[in-house]
Amino acid sequence: MDPAGVATSLLVLLAANNTSVLDCVCNHVASVTDEMSYGDGLMWETYCQDLGNYYLFETCENLEAPSVAVPAATRLVPRRGHEPPPAEDEECGRALAEVRHLTEDSSRELTRGLIRSVAADCIRSCSVQGLDNMEWNLETLQTDRLRSATLTKLLHAVQQITRAINHRNRLVLDYNWEFLHNDQNLSKTEFQAEIPVFLEHLSDYWRDSAQLLSLGVKHFSQLLVPLAFEQMGIHSNDLQRHEWINSMKHLRDMLHTKLSGWVHDVQSVSEQMAHYKVEEHKNRPGTYILR
Repeated sequence: MDPAGVATSLLVLLAANNTSVLDCVCNHVASVTDEMSYGDGLMWETYCQDLGNYYLFETCENLEAPSVAVPAATRLVPRRGHEPPPAEDEECGRALAEVRHLTEDSSRELTRGLIRSVAADCIRSCSVQGLDNMEWNLETLQTDRLRSATLTKLLHAVQQITRAINHRNRLVLDYNWEFLHNDQNLSKTEFQAEIPVFLEHLSDYWRDSAQLLSLGVKHFSQLLVPLAFEQMGIHSNDLQRHEWINSMKHLRDMLHTKLSGWVHDVQSVSEQMAHYKVEEHKNRPGTYILR
């Protein structure tokens, strides 16, 4: 099979089975103890290596004990191992075989496809249904079963959206660098012919980024009140509890407004992409800039 065909075959497989198959491949690659194939190494560098990693940046002053920030943040960190999946997982086995047939020539096609498929899969599957009208009050917050189930759904969704955004950012940065530095050593005529495709992919990336970020802001805002209630613990009378809940809702609304500004910014960039141009750097022949 030709290089582009290998990448296309793998992307079709992923589109049919969502990125959980890709995560399964990453678990296999992480368990490789001998020399990796080119395809294994490519997947590790472009997608797998940061899978499940989260980082908390804070100042020592803000984390002085006793602080609720640490246990609250701990709830957001997924517990995830790298044990290989069972051999009878047919889709994973097929994807792994395709990965090991990847070559350098097929890497760009795969990267472009992953930028799209990771976003499409998350936009389709990361949304939590049925919570738009959820109203947190004293009764619902104190119902452990309801609060716990809702938190589990929202935390999982936020983690999935965060991973999708992080993976796509790394993929698109690599793709942009390779293209603008003409790593394929295309002639000027060939390169000019590729520019519309490059700009189309970039436009799609920003459009999908706005959707992912909007979805993430929505779920993160929904997460704030029940997560704060579970971590803080409210040991006071009903009046004080009601006041606390109202204060947290106000904080939630402020957070949502602030984060929605980011969504608006990303949407604005997406709309401006139609006016971007690729130009050769005056002092560096063969290197291009996005104007």
